[in-house]
Amino acid sequence: MATVLDITSKLQQEEKVLKIGGQEFRIDDTKNTVMKAMAAMESTEEGGAAGFVAIDKALEILIGKEGAKKLDSMNLNFKNYQNVFIAVMSLASGTSYEEAEKRFQHTSK
Repeated sequence: MATVLDITSKLQQEEKVLKIGGQEFRIDDTKNTVMKAMAAMESTEEGGAAGFVAIDKALEILIGKEGAKKLDSMNLNFKNYQNVFIAVMSLASGTSYEEAEKRFQHTSK
């Protein structure tokens, strides 16, 4: 006799959306997308310009090219841009904002 373990109810299928004022950004939190974004983030360990390019690339991967253009058009100051990045990573990884903030603390110094 087979043992069956049905985990369907444990799999979340909810859409992740970040709201900033009247703008909404849909977050692609699928495994392959998050893995690509995390790979892009590995270069932030180097710091400097390479780190900033990696943050931009990770955001583009997670919110799409159109979302990245919309975000760029908001002309946010750098601190607010970092807060958006942390919020997107929080949603993509399924962690709280505070946990993501601790994880990516080196990007917000």
